[in-house]
Amino acid sequence: MPKFFLIMTKTITLITRLCLLSVMLLFVTCRQEQEFTKNSQVQNQLSIYYKKLSEIPGLQESVNKVKNQIHSNSLFNKGIEDLDLDEDNVLVMDLMNSGKNISIVINTDASEDAYFVMNLNIIQHDGIETYIITKYIPADGKPFYSYSDFVGTIEFYDLDGNLIEYQTDVTGKVQYMIMIDCYMYIFTIYCCGEGTFDVYNYCDNGGSGDHGTDVPDNGGPGNNPGGGTGPGEDNGGNPPTVPNIPTEDVVKQKFYKMFLAGLLDDQYDFLVQHQDYNEFIFYYLEDNNFSPSSKDIMSFAINLFSHNTDDNNVCQIDWFYFQNWLNWYNNYKLTNTNANTYFKNNINDLEYLYFPNFNLNDPDDVEAANTVANVITDYLIAEKNGTLGNLSSNWPTLEALKQKVKHWISKGIYTTAKYTRDYIVIPMNTYAINNPNKVNWLNENMIDKIRIDAVAPIVNFNPNTMNWGDLFNIWLFELTPISGLSNTIFFSDYSNVVNGNDIYNPATNAVKNFPKGNPSILPLIQSGLANGTFNVGSPPLVGFFNYDVSAFYSTISDVNIGIQMLGSYPITATVLTKSGNTATVQFTINNNLSWESATRFIKGTNGNIGMIDNTAVGEGLHLGGTITNIYTWTETITF
Repeated sequence: MPKFFLIMTKTITLITRLCLLSVMLLFVTCRQEQEFTKNSQVQNQLSIYYKKLSEIPGLQESVNKVKNQIHSNSLFNKGIEDLDLDEDNVLVMDLMNSGKNISIVINTDASEDAYFVMNLNIIQHDGIETYIITKYIPADGKPFYSYSDFVGTIEFYDLDGNLIEYQTDVTGKVQYMIMIDCYMYIFTIYCCGEGTFDVYNYCDNGGSGDHGTDVPDNGGPGNNPGGGTGPGEDNGGNPPTVPNIPTEDVVKQKFYKMFLAGLLDDQYDFLVQHQDYNEFIFYYLEDNNFSPSSKDIMSFAINLFSHNTDDNNVCQIDWFYFQNWLNWYNNYKLTNTNANTYFKNNINDLEYLYFPNFNLNDPDDVEAANTVANVITDYLIAEKNGTLGNLSSNWPTLEALKQKVKHWISKGIYTTAKYTRDYIVIPMNTYAINNPNKVNWLNENMIDKIRIDAVAPIVNFNPNTMNWGDLFNIWLFELTPISGLSNTIFFSDYSNVVNGNDIYNPATNAVKNFPKGNPSILPLIQSGLANGTFNVGSPPLVGFFNYDVSAFYSTISDVNIGIQMLGSYPITATVLTKSGNTATVQFTINNNLSWESATRFIKGTNGNIGMIDNTAVGEGLHLGGTITNIYTWTETITF
């Protein structure tokens, strides 16, 4: 592993002098003066110290070698031999006492329109010297005086002035991932004198080694001894051990390898095991010129995919569906600058804005996604800044979401089920699983305010007069007490949902008209009454209705919301009175309303994405806790 040496040029003006100091501070300190700490140990045994050029053996030879290779017509019409070096300001970055790096600031003319600072790095590793030019372009076009002040873009060039890589929106920390010939150099510099450095060789034996040390490369370009057989092949049909790189373009191969080298082990393994997603990701990066922002979003995508695989390791998120969502996000961040800034710096938190069954071509879906995303973004920013107390008293975007929930309810059960589940329950459950200590705050300041302020005032709580929509909203928004028998709602002969008064279609949605089992127990009741085996005091006859595929389609066609809500259910029959050839029989259905039931209402164009686990009322987020419904009515049976 190499050392780093950085040499600063002498300056022409005071401003330039301060900028040169800033480049040293970039690698060393947070606003420290020139009293640099000697031999301070930092990450991965990397120490940083400050010396003169004359104190470092062999350094002048390396500088002369660079001067001989750079000509006045190759590097922005200026040669390094024309510049004066600051030989008193050499910054050494020493990692495990091997290798060297030299960095030289290249002064710009005062006549330049845009302000920037340029550096030349000479990286030595295994007896090979590689040269990289860095160009620091502050976003505001003004001089910067320490790396903690720098906000902008860093570009990387070869000695001929060809752009080989760049990083945008750099703040406070930079990770260089630069490919020169067969070597990729990755070095991360932090504020306060910390840094790490790694070198990857892609040419030796086709790229041997493990991910995190030397990334394998399917044999590299062409047929390298000891490697694979080039991009796109898996060496004899054996299971792949590296992600395929679907291009013969050597430069694009290098750029993709740079991306792969920055992945975590589980991300890398996902691409190995899912070569189709690996190719999708490569083509996305290729289409976006391997820009830093595209790399960030693809790293997030791999995380999301790997967290949504089933027991058979099949990813449950379709790539093209993900692109549909990504198109929404790219539009959304243009409308919300706070979201754009936050998710640039916290890319993996985008998981909390990932909405299942999203349809970019449906304006209602887009509006729902935007409304919920604004609320979640506000929360994430406040939580990170320690200002949640402000949201608890003033949260305009939450007020907008309350109105949106009312709108969904006005459209009926299907709309309420889809939008609440996909745009509130799914993302908030994901956040709650990852942050269980935040659930109480979210309930008190977000979920409960939707439930109590927006939903409760428009729900009919009377079991006799409520309809199926009221019952559904009572369940979904947990509008029953959190303990005791009060989480059970009793419906009788006097209830609309039993007798069909004032609901969607009394002929199909009234419970008394529901099937009495599958097969129906009505023939057993009639024969038992006729032969005397079913009388007053006899044990109840028990049947069961199975909500199977055929039942699903039939209830969809006749819009039988009641049966859809109950799903499969047991039904019992008890004789209350018997006289002549008639009897009064009491029927009872005892049924739980839970997330398993609610899923039947949500069949998006992309299918259901995962089942939400059933929970008790008051457990976790206050949405969708299981409640019990008991329906009891009597009928006169003739036999």
